[in-house]
Amino acid sequence: DFTRPRTMKSVVSLPLVVGILALAAVTGSPGDHQLALPLVEIHASTPREFGRRMGAAAKTLIARRFAQCEELHDLLRAVHTSAEGKAVYGAFFRNASAAFPQYMEEIRGIAEGAGRTVEEIFVMNMREELGYFVPLGAHSSGAPPPPGDDWEQCSDYMIKDASYAAGMHNEDSGVEDLNTTFFLHAHLSYSAPDFPEEHFAPSRPGSAPRSPRATLRGAPWTGPPREFFAYVYSGDLPSGAFGWTPSSGLAFSLNYVRPSEGVLGGYGRGFLSRGLLDARDLDEAMDLITSWGQAGGHNYQLFDYVQRRGLNVEAAN
Repeated sequence: DFTRPRTMKSVVSLPLVVGILALAAVTGSPGDHQLALPLVEIHASTPREFGRRMGAAAKTLIARRFAQCEELHDLLRAVHTSAEGKAVYGAFFRNASAAFPQYMEEIRGIAEGAGRTVEEIFVMNMREELGYFVPLGAHSSGAPPPPGDDWEQCSDYMIKDASYAAGMHNEDSGVEDLNTTFFLHAHLSYSAPDFPEEHFAPSRPGSAPRSPRATLRGAPWTGPPREFFAYVYSGDLPSGAFGWTPSSGLAFSLNYVRPSEGVLGGYGRGFLSRGLLDARDLDEAMDLITSWGQAGGHNYQLFDYVQRRGLNVEAAN
């Protein structure tokens, strides 16, 4: 059980022109520290298989990311050696397993494919949320930056006039993520988890406790594979950056938001953004990302190319 936070929304609606999501991989000189962005295409019939294929395809990149990130090593050490670290890890793991069982299967698959432990991959996906409660000093993403420190993160612009609208995203991250990302095209022949209104309906402090669980949509999958595109940080669930689902016409990008305090055991940002790739429409996406029970917060740009709408949504505990 965990305290359910207040969720705040800042929403702007505007018509959108139908657009095409394009990504060009550019190979730079060695001095530019650039690599051609790998394109990974995956076909899978179960969440575990999907994760396993992702982990295998990105095995080298995941190992490089672990090697480059001191914070991940600090978190794992704390989880292994301290009672506090073990308790914090357990709270997040239990609630993620209850609310997002299908995505936890993807995490188990990533671990298998990459030759890592489930603990390592879960910590990688929850490092900021864990960092609120496991003190790590200078390596912690949960710690605020020193006064005057230049703490750069992503940025987005949404502009429109009477005849045209556009959304633009700049992806920023830490040095540990340099050349460890890939572009994913997923073809999934299994049902997506359902996010009905009652699953993520607001539950204010003092209301009856509940542990929401995702339920599968309908019978075993019989139609053509559902697909999505996403920019992926190796080892993470897709996507902590941006993605697009052709069948629903939905796309999104993400911006960093860090509330001053976290909610122990709350939903991780990566699980919510993974859910956006399975959302059937803009309303379902909104219900998901503004749900009560989030560990921290995030800023979302949602684009609906069917209804020609765009939303800027900021959610914080």
